[in-house]
Amino acid sequence: MKRELLMSVFIIFSLLAASGFMLGAAPIGENNSEILMSDTSTIARDARTVESYVVESAHPYANNFDYTWTVTKAGATQIRVHFTQIDVESNYDYLYVYDYSGAQLHKLTGTYSSGGWSAWSYGDNIKIRLDTDYSVTKYGFKVDQIEYEGGGGGGGDNILENGVTATSSLATTGATEMWTIQVNANAASMYSVLTCGSADFDLYGRLGAEPTTSTYDWRGYTSGGEEVTFNTPGAGTWYIMVRSYSGSGSYGLTVTITYGGSDTTPPAVTINSPSNGATVSGTTTISFTATDANGISSRAILIDGSQVSTSSSYNWDTTGYADGTHTIRCQATDPSGNTGYSQISVTVANGGGGDNVLQNGVTATSSLAATGATEMWTIQVDADAESMYSVLTCGSADFDLYGRLGAEPTTSTYDWRGYTSGGEEVSFSTPGAGTWYIMVRSYSGSGSYGLTVTITYGGGGGGDGDGIVRKWAVIVGISDYKAINDLSYCDEDATDWYNYLNNVMDYDYIRVLGDTHTSNYPSYYAVANEANVKACLSWLGGADGDDVVAFITSGHGDGTGTGSSYLCMWDCGSGESGQDGNLYDTELDNYVGAWDAGQIFIFIDHCYSGGMIPEIAALGNHAKVYMTTTCTDDGYGYDDPSHQNGAWTYYFLEYGLVNHYGSNPNTLMESCFDYALAAYPHGGGDTPQEYDGNTGVGFKL
Repeated sequence: MKRELLMSVFIIFSLLAASGFMLGAAPIGENNSEILMSDTSTIARDARTVESYVVESAHPYANNFDYTWTVTKAGATQIRVHFTQIDVESNYDYLYVYDYSGAQLHKLTGTYSSGGWSAWSYGDNIKIRLDTDYSVTKYGFKVDQIEYEGGGGGGGDNILENGVTATSSLATTGATEMWTIQVNANAASMYSVLTCGSADFDLYGRLGAEPTTSTYDWRGYTSGGEEVTFNTPGAGTWYIMVRSYSGSGSYGLTVTITYGGSDTTPPAVTINSPSNGATVSGTTTISFTATDANGISSRAILIDGSQVSTSSSYNWDTTGYADGTHTIRCQATDPSGNTGYSQISVTVANGGGGDNVLQNGVTATSSLAATGATEMWTIQVDADAESMYSVLTCGSADFDLYGRLGAEPTTSTYDWRGYTSGGEEVSFSTPGAGTWYIMVRSYSGSGSYGLTVTITYGGGGGGDGDGIVRKWAVIVGISDYKAINDLSYCDEDATDWYNYLNNVMDYDYIRVLGDTHTSNYPSYYAVANEANVKACLSWLGGADGDDVVAFITSGHGDGTGTGSSYLCMWDCGSGESGQDGNLYDTELDNYVGAWDAGQIFIFIDHCYSGGMIPEIAALGNHAKVYMTTTCTDDGYGYDDPSHQNGAWTYYFLEYGLVNHYGSNPNTLMESCFDYALAAYPHGGGDTPQEYDGNTGVGFKL
């Protein structure tokens, strides 16, 4: 269900001082005659050029569509586009226009029958993005002209022939040279190879327009030369830019286009080292070569079935593996998806005594002599273990911690790990019975360390705890969904909650999960797909009876409207890892019911979220829970543009906890709810809900 502000939203008049004109304003969702007013700039018109340039969506466009077109005029100092028409589903589908830096110029929805000029982008490109939801399609949009200042002139680009190496040179760091190659219909792949000696040159490709370092369809930007495979390139003129990232000198460029029929021949793979049946120890190099007539699109090295590298060479630290026989598989995939491989077996023989043995809850001490050094420990875990809590202290060094059941972990194969700066503190819920291997590794530095692993046993239902109050939180905020329509402010919701819990409430452990725009979050743990969110809910089970846990989430929601509800995770509509992307009320209560924490705070800013309450209220540990939702089981939540938050998040957190109560850590959640509810602008089924499992005692975060 949409989580949009169901009210008249108006495009704000934006005075663009540099060019002296205003963005035309019209109510979103009405039949707008023109989106932009005529240019009234005082800059002389003969300094600008208007030319034909067609960019358009499909008519009608598709559902669940999100694509960005980039219009570039090389050398332009400013550019804008002219729309002949815009028609998208009002309040559900959106057309965005961004400037060269990615800053939003327009967010448009509804019908604009006469089109108009966009605002100016003060660079050489302007971007148009169409983002649609899962139902109702309209005409879309069409651009027929661009206007720009600067740019133009100069001769044509160098022309490449398919599969023929062209040579040239770049004189200095930052220098570029442009090439073109014609690609016909039915192209299966584009395979580009750039050699440049000791210099570091990069490669950028784009269909129909010259690429830049920020606008391209593909790029190669590793150290040295480049090797890039791009599948199913579109027909037309492709622009290939060679750029010196560092250094100067001659280079060779070969672009090979593969056409036509089905390719069923896999790459030929040869393992160069080690040899089959070899005995290895310490660090040994695994290397292989792969050849295919149509090029190689990916490579992989696997040890005992687990991928350890995506290159053709890997330095294998065998000390992280048990002595005995291990399997090495090297494989490569061509642009048609055919995979070839070669597999061998080797024997690891590092010798030496057994691992150090840990005692439950007892600190062991040792030392690591250099960066990259490791030491292995074991601890026995019996049945009915509820949690494994591991603490590593290491002074000023930066040591990491890895745990694995039944076999020695490596830096790429483990059941859990801690890899923050300095020492580590890791909680792992419901560890399996058996021998656990714990590896301490120096990421940087050397010196002494202390390692304590504590296993907690016994039937659930809120243990007595360890006498130490720790605060745990999982925060979810999803603005840009993988498959369904996007929201505007859920990343801001997550940011504001993180800042409050971290800076005001001194939470010890906070995991923030969001969409793929990781830089929008002050801390980022993982993408908020269903599998990752569930893993973090399980992680909260590591809290004991002294601890406080919080689950806070903002995004889309849906339900039957009669009590059965679910929260839309990032992968809603196109589930990952065997999930459908929805966190159901009956799933959430299974996690919450297993938590032993002494206090449980749940804040849900999703549509239909009131339907999550009955299951929580029926749990055996319900008396520990304080919970609030943005609406009833058949209501909506809202984006609030005036405050740039979800509406209930703003009124509860910012209006209540921060502004009214002055970020006082002793504020009772019940009092904040009453104060925020009194000012909340939505009612009926959209009224926020509260569940207080113990009305006799006020709840504090």
